[in-house]
Amino acid sequence: MLVAYPRPPTDRPRELAEFLSTLDPLRASVATARQHQRPIVIHARPVTPTRTVRRPWHTPVIDTVGDLAGMLDLSIATSTRTPTGAP
Repeated sequence: MLVAYPRPPTDRPRELAEFLSTLDPLRASVATARQHQRPIVIHARPVTPTRTVRRPWHTPVIDTVGDLAGMLDLSIATSTRTPTGAP
């Protein structure tokens, strides 16, 4: 993993997901979990924020929830509504 991505690919999450799907140990774990009808247990999931690296169009930079809330003229506290029909 670190050979392929020595630095976090913060602007390429889909590329990283595709790379992870090619790793044999991960594929074996998924196959075993399916075979035994058990979920895969994730013991730790560090979250790395994404950031805008380039913008081919003139779009706003929205790297964080705070950026999105600011663009929509909301505060973080008021942007936590439950969507209609959600439990």
